[in-house]
Amino acid sequence: MDDQRISSADAAHRLHMDENTLRKYARLVGVQAQAPVYNRRLRTYSADDLRKISALYARHTQKTHRRSADASADLQRTVRELSARVARLEAERAPVVPVPLPAPLPPVTAFSVRPTPILRHRLGDLPPGMMSRTDVADRHHFPRTTLRAWCESGRIETSPETYDGEYGQFPVAQPVTARGLAQFYALATARRDFHPCPECPHTHDEAAHPQEPLEE
Repeated sequence: MDDQRISSADAAHRLHMDENTLRKYARLVGVQAQAPVYNRRLRTYSADDLRKISALYARHTQKTHRRSADASADLQRTVRELSARVARLEAERAPVVPVPLPAPLPPVTAFSVRPTPILRHRLGDLPPGMMSRTDVADRHHFPRTTLRAWCESGRIETSPETYDGEYGQFPVAQPVTARGLAQFYALATARRDFHPCPECPHTHDEAAHPQEPLEE
């Protein structure tokens, strides 16, 4: 019977494995497949070769099954431990503590922009008949730059003094004198951008007769 040889396909079928596994275990046991004379492409094994291959394959399979069994036992033991832990946690469940709801937020009101009041600077007190340059220009709706140029050129008389105000008031430097108001009135009445104030006309006995101003 040992002289009877069977092909690799039949040998793998008898040992319940595929041909690749058969060739692998044949190399492990040192068995070489032989080709018969009538067909050099065919690979055959003897009955003794199959016994060696089957014995080694059985030992390896038993070890694999043993490792699988151990792993399965470990997995089952872990599952049992986790189940027992879950059961203890459910038995010792902590009491539910009610959490109070937060108080409702106040309603959001629409954002409104309040108008900013226009603050007027309080100037220091001046002697009777005098007026600050700013007041002279604003009361007559007159350009401040033109009034300043007239004051600096001497066409309108100003006081060389600076009058300090009380607490919270601003000092007034070089205000227009009563004579200067009369000079301003004489110069500005011929202009189209002059508007009389409630105290117009401004007159003074010593007011000089200025020359006719040019349109600016």
